[in-house]
Amino acid sequence: MKPAKLIRSVTYTFFSSGFVLMISIGITLVLAKLLSPKDLGILMSAEAFVELFIFFYNMGFRNSILKISANHPEGYENGLNTAVGNALVIRAIVLVPFSLVLYYLAPFFIKDPTELFVSQIYVFIYALESVASVFGITRRALGQFKLMSVLDAVDKLTRLLGIYFILSFFGGIILLVKIFLLDKFLRLVLSATMTLKFVKPRVEWNLIPSMFKESISYGIMDSFDTVLDKIDRVMLNRMIGPVAVAFYSIPAKLNRATKLVPMTITQVFLPKLHDAIVNDHVSFKKSTKHLSRFLALAGSFVFIFIYYFAEFILYKLFSDKYAESIYIVRFFAYINLIWFLQKVPELVLMSQSAHIKRAITVFMSIALNIGLNYIFISKYGLVGAVYGTIVSSLVKLSFLVYFTHNYLELLKIIGIISAPLLLVYLFPVYYFIPFYIIYLLIARLISKEDLKKILNAYKKR
Repeated sequence: MKPAKLIRSVTYTFFSSGFVLMISIGITLVLAKLLSPKDLGILMSAEAFVELFIFFYNMGFRNSILKISANHPEGYENGLNTAVGNALVIRAIVLVPFSLVLYYLAPFFIKDPTELFVSQIYVFIYALESVASVFGITRRALGQFKLMSVLDAVDKLTRLLGIYFILSFFGGIILLVKIFLLDKFLRLVLSATMTLKFVKPRVEWNLIPSMFKESISYGIMDSFDTVLDKIDRVMLNRMIGPVAVAFYSIPAKLNRATKLVPMTITQVFLPKLHDAIVNDHVSFKKSTKHLSRFLALAGSFVFIFIYYFAEFILYKLFSDKYAESIYIVRFFAYINLIWFLQKVPELVLMSQSAHIKRAITVFMSIALNIGLNYIFISKYGLVGAVYGTIVSSLVKLSFLVYFTHNYLELLKIIGIISAPLLLVYLFPVYYFIPFYIIYLLIARLISKEDLKKILNAYKKR
């Protein structure tokens, strides 16, 4: 991908993901407004339960498809056709038996009948979404980022309208999750139809074992990241109850929605990184350094927004119904910034297939999070889950930076994040933001050249 096209893709995707972010926040608002805290807690708990087994739905195809396409002896196009065909076969082999097993095992873990029914429906929702994700990865591999951004926005918007209509006129989470299941099926059909216009999947049976092995390596690490994200909800549900899950999920969902920004931007870079790690290591290193600085900057502005405005916004949106959510929301500003900083080191390790190093970071953070949650939730209640997440996330970031510091602009990243972390306590927002922008320019943490590159990328050639 040419630099100008890459910059266009990144900036377009960044701002379009912001639109998707607003819709995601709207979905959370509608669910919180129209459901009781208990029903919302049941919905979030069921979702978290199924996502504990996300490995079987994920399996790392986001990276293995791109890697196989880039390294296929017959070229990228034929490699992509093979990767997609093999991925669909592996999906079918894994998903059908696993979904049935989890469906029938769920009653042994979940006793509440409503939560059990919702969880069993989510088993098949995630199965359909898993198959659809293969086609989404394919369109990204083809560089169709603008199309993907539009489809993501339409998907979120229709989901928002559907949730509002169902809960306003019919009510209840039972009907809601049934509609979710139908919606996922229809979107799978639409996604497959659109993608198959551009690729011709073929199966190379001799490559399936190696692709399966490669996907497992990526998938285990990706899945443990999701498990780490869901442990809080599962432990809160077991130790306090579904209402606590609802109070925790409101700021967590809003905060998770902001992860769309780094996730969407880095997906633009993935095809380039998988190609560069093999063919142009200098370009690979240069790309990761620029991206690390860019995400530190984006994460800092999101941190500022959450720190200054999240409490006010949550109070205006939810008033006293979710008062305990308002109490903990500011802590999520720190969790969010850590997520932004983790993204590029994770990309580097994924591109290098450094699965052992990734395993070390994830296992350490999961074990620490479980232990800290048990201690902190018992002692501090709801806010204890936040403390555990912050500490375990910092430990994970420390390991990631240690393994990948040569691919990061560490000094500039520290300069970018230090001002928000140190000074937000001292200044009101209308003083701090102008000061911060001037500081970035004077310290040359961003430059006129950076802005010129973005503007020149949009000029007609």
